[in-house]
Amino acid sequence: MQEIEDNSPFHAAERAAQRLAGVDDRILAVGRSAIRDHLLAQHQEFFRSQHQLLLATVDADAQPWVAMVAGPPGFAHALDARHLRVDAQPLAGAPGQALSAGATLGVLGINFANRRRNRLNGRLLTVDESGFELEVVQSFGNCPKYIQTRETRLPAGTTWRVSPSAGEAVTAWDDNACALIGGADHFFIATHYDQEGDQAHHGADVSHRGGKPGFIRIDADGTLLFPDFAGNRFYNTLGNIVANGKAALLFTDYSTGSLLSTSGMASVDWQAASAHGFAGAERLLRFTPREVWRYPRALPFAWRFGEQSVALDATGRWSDSVTPPG
Repeated sequence: MQEIEDNSPFHAAERAAQRLAGVDDRILAVGRSAIRDHLLAQHQEFFRSQHQLLLATVDADAQPWVAMVAGPPGFAHALDARHLRVDAQPLAGAPGQALSAGATLGVLGINFANRRRNRLNGRLLTVDESGFELEVVQSFGNCPKYIQTRETRLPAGTTWRVSPSAGEAVTAWDDNACALIGGADHFFIATHYDQEGDQAHHGADVSHRGGKPGFIRIDADGTLLFPDFAGNRFYNTLGNIVANGKAALLFTDYSTGSLLSTSGMASVDWQAASAHGFAGAERLLRFTPREVWRYPRALPFAWRFGEQSVALDATGRWSDSVTPPG
């Protein structure tokens, strides 16, 4: 894999993914402009306004997980342009493992009401009973494509603050998991990069993936198959998968507030989208779970669906694919 300079916003595997996707070298200049080592004032205000954030964590076996933190607006706040304080403990992260100073962490803030989202990748500086502080390594915005709008509210007698709870191990996709995944219109995916000899680019990342309900297929062996649509062309997620094949997914059950968290191995099929006839897909991803955990009624919130993203009008679902599954 080609080596790149330490001050590039992209590591070697991200650049490899860009080449496989047919992206030319102009994306490097775009990345240098869009990816910053600090939070703009508008991003500082954005994180302060959020009541929940998604995290990418990495466990002791170098396996990523998607976690969530929640609290009243202001629970996450910038101390300055290079540091973010979060007054909450993660839910649905690596089972039995707490955050530790020095670890890499990916952060995604997403406002479902207006489709605004911002990403932050950094390093944990301190961890205490109340929460944690991290140093910003990369900060950038994401486009609103593929996000379905939802209104989040608090039922009477509840609070934004979420108390971490023990999950239940799931040994196989049961009926509830299959129904949740099959009906999902989005999920979150965490990956990380830890290539030896490239310490400058080590980090974790968490991203949103959206689609029409039915855009995720569960194969007979338990593998999940889902399309990859056109995005910002940075290929942070795909680059990390190219590097080490590790990934984690998190699904939210909006009827009960339960979470379904899984970590395992992923691969990118760069040619399969057209072969399977999945409308709008540029390529396909396959995910094989190693661990699956359910967190029953973990979130006390209530949600009301708004509208589907217009970007999904040109995309499909597996039941509409030209080539039948199998």
